[in-house]
Amino acid sequence: MADTRPTPWLEEWDRGQHAYFGDRHKAAHFAALARSLEPHLPAGGVLLDYGPGDALHVPAVVPGCRQVVLCEAAPRIRAGLGDRFGEHPDVRVIGPADLPDLAPGSVDVVLVQSVLQYLTAPELDVLLAEAARLLPPGGVLLLGDLVAPGAGPGADLAELVRFAARGRFLRSALARLAALPASTYARTRRRHGLATHTVDALTATVAAHGFDAHPLGRNLGNNAARWTLHARRR
Repeated sequence: MADTRPTPWLEEWDRGQHAYFGDRHKAAHFAALARSLEPHLPAGGVLLDYGPGDALHVPAVVPGCRQVVLCEAAPRIRAGLGDRFGEHPDVRVIGPADLPDLAPGSVDVVLVQSVLQYLTAPELDVLLAEAARLLPPGGVLLLGDLVAPGAGPGADLAELVRFAARGRFLRSALARLAALPASTYARTRRRHGLATHTVDALTATVAAHGFDAHPLGRNLGNNAARWTLHARRR
């Protein structure tokens, strides 16, 4: 996991997360993630969150764990996490290059939320191998916010608008929506696309790394157009 060379998607996220319609959307997004994570938290154990972004969910998640390790590849975002959580006794901020320093079997749950769509197949294999090393038998890997084949930007936008309506920030969301097609996020998505996964194919991929897996009934977070795979280390 030491290869952190810039990729178009990594550079995009490090510039600023333009997938959100504003601060209220970002806060509501992370609040929904925290609520959906609650039944999966390792009481008295260690949660490794790979690719946490701004990690606004962490204050709500920490009480359900002994420690939260935030592994963020984007340098600017990682520096911000270090500033926010550097003095927190139960939160550790690292980069992918630091993962080999974690002892085998030292993590109880690995969360990879809204990350796989930005990874190539070789990058996914490296991530799964590292998760298999870090998790003991019975440890849990959560692969969330997965994009199914054929799901285009329209499905995500429809879910975001419904989420904005429920969260009562629809007016500001619609105002920002008009500018979204010209954003760097939209341009990067049009140029590079998103990796998609079927249940059968991804289940087979994680099985090859020593996991038994099944899809959850509902996606982690707020996007019902996407899905989550729950995998347990054999």
